[in-house]
Amino acid sequence: MRPTPRSVLFFALALATVAARPEAPRPSQAQAPPAPAASPQPSPQPVSTPAAQPAPTPVPLLNAAPSQRVRIGLTNDPVKVRVFADGGLVVRDPVKHAPIWKKRFEGGVYLVSELSGTETGLLYRVQIASYASKDQAEAKQVEIQGLLAKEKTVLSYNPDRKSWRVRVGEFRSREDAAGLVQRLNDEGFNELWITEEGRSVGGRRRIRLVDNRWNNFLTGQDRVLLDPARPGDLLRTEQGSYRGRLEARVDRAGNLRLINELEMEEYLKGVVPNEMRRWRPAPTSSPISGSSPRTAMTFATVRSARSTREPARSTP
Repeated sequence: MRPTPRSVLFFALALATVAARPEAPRPSQAQAPPAPAASPQPSPQPVSTPAAQPAPTPVPLLNAAPSQRVRIGLTNDPVKVRVFADGGLVVRDPVKHAPIWKKRFEGGVYLVSELSGTETGLLYRVQIASYASKDQAEAKQVEIQGLLAKEKTVLSYNPDRKSWRVRVGEFRSREDAAGLVQRLNDEGFNELWITEEGRSVGGRRRIRLVDNRWNNFLTGQDRVLLDPARPGDLLRTEQGSYRGRLEARVDRAGNLRLINELEMEEYLKGVVPNEMRRWRPAPTSSPISGSSPRTAMTFATVRSARSTREPARSTP
């Protein structure tokens, strides 16, 4: 069957129509759909940053109490005194704290008051009487002045005993004072005492050190410090034993003085036991009879706490 011209015309028009259509994209070449336009974001507002705070200073939980030292004047010979310790002792410069003369005195050391360019700083008087009332002392002073017009008569107040003392004379030696004692005895006075009093002296005051072999060394100071060579040892004199440190000095009257310097805690170690020995509890049936006050207080506190916690028991 031969195609007619009309069919050939329709076929040509169909081909032309197909060729004019746009070619559909292949799956492998498909383009991703365009992203939607981003909506405008609000511009960020500036955030105020707080100012940096300084780091807090750490505060200690417990504040240590400042160290407290106790100074106690001792009674000793005004001219010389011997100091020693079981493990030896060290004599130090009061400013530099360096050892003087020797690093250690094993057998102890004598301290001697040394005065140069002056007379002795001691005066000797004869004490006649002692009164609690100043009026009585002044009346006795007038009586003695009438009897001994050439001798100087003075009143001396003792704050420890709260008494007024009548003293007469002014001598440079004890032997000279003894002559006045004999004279007053002849006048009928009894209970007479020769007393020592210091007076200010000029010249230079220094301390001389003498070791146990009688070698001596004159220091350039009027005071020195003495420490035990072995920590914790006691310093000893003829009068007693002492904790801590001793300071020796020559005062303005030329007298040698000892001062015991120690921490408050060390001081209490020596004082509290002595005071506790004087405390004698009355005998009781308590299970803590004879205990210290602190032990008794602790026991009473515990017993009270138990009684508040435990229920009462009915007696049978």
